[in-house]
Amino acid sequence: MSRTRPRLLFVCVENSCRSQMAEAFARMAGDRVEAASGGSRPSGVVNARAIEIMSELGYDLRAHRSRGLDELSAGAFDAVVTMGCGDACPHVPARRREDWAIRDPKDLPLDEFRAVRDEVGRRVSDLLLEFGVKPPACGRGGARGRGVHRRVTTATRSLVIVAGGRARRLGRDKPLVEIGGRAILLRILDATSHIADVVLAVRDVPPFQSALAADGWEPRAESADRRPGSVALRDPSGRELVVVPDPVSDLGPLAGLASGLDAARGAICVVLAGDLPFVAPDLVDRLCRELAGDGGLDAVVPRARGRAQPLCAAYRREVGQLATRLFEGTAARCDSAPSMMKFLEQLRVRFVTTEQLAGIGDLEAMVRGVDSPDDLAWAVRCAARAG
Repeated sequence: MSRTRPRLLFVCVENSCRSQMAEAFARMAGDRVEAASGGSRPSGVVNARAIEIMSELGYDLRAHRSRGLDELSAGAFDAVVTMGCGDACPHVPARRREDWAIRDPKDLPLDEFRAVRDEVGRRVSDLLLEFGVKPPACGRGGARGRGVHRRVTTATRSLVIVAGGRARRLGRDKPLVEIGGRAILLRILDATSHIADVVLAVRDVPPFQSALAADGWEPRAESADRRPGSVALRDPSGRELVVVPDPVSDLGPLAGLASGLDAARGAICVVLAGDLPFVAPDLVDRLCRELAGDGGLDAVVPRARGRAQPLCAAYRREVGQLATRLFEGTAARCDSAPSMMKFLEQLRVRFVTTEQLAGIGDLEAMVRGVDSPDDLAWAVRCAARAG
């Protein structure tokens, strides 16, 4: 046993998933341990689903980066742990080496991904105990099955981007308009990179599929529970996205919200209009926490720019059933499109104000969509000022 704080290294080939989670569990023990991770062929990105499920335990993997073994600081490690992927890393000095032979969760369903996370947590906890370090409570609890799985299941999040409007005033698909050199849709995806399950509800699938392919999203086997006509994609980090067509054209955002919630997997869904270039991760996280913290609520909706903002809000997935009934009834009667406000009137909603969301940034700018040439000019100016 080391007389000083142990120095631990966790290794897998890409340093994207298992080794990152192991480092995170070790870091949860605080300054009693020095933890690092690396890979022989680092991917350069941390797996999006690893980010998501570690956030369920209160750890932000977005602060990590995928790095090579040659980037590690000099000196011997008390233990070098490989994850069963063939990386012996003999050139890294170590007093002790072991291999945990943990399966790669990259392509596993989310529940099995969590099981791998919990196994990593248990093994890290056991290792810390061998070095006389008290492990973090979530690592011990997750490994021994005392309630952590129940907690993370209810906290799972999805992102639903509603992008089915005709953009009559702007004259082109708003989410594909570039602001600061990047399409608004991609800016939204960048700001929500910690949410692994994404649904994009659109009027026409091909233009969005093409735009995403150009940004590195590749086709994957489509799940049986997704809407017919949808396209399933995955980015290099393992983040999953499905593009779903609106069930009925020209019935407004409620139809897109309904189809998006129907395809989502998370219990809590962040719903964003596809034309919000300045939405921030702190806002997304705050809305989710507000909703997760009160089981009596169906939604948390900001009030800004003089009105409620239902397309920059958090909803429980099951309210999609109500949205479906509303727009289907409208279609059957050939009525005009049902409004989002009528939908909100039938939910248990907490409205939050700019004052209540203090500290997250400029809420007025975050909820402002690019709906007209004037809005576009404003967004371009803001992006230019931000550099």
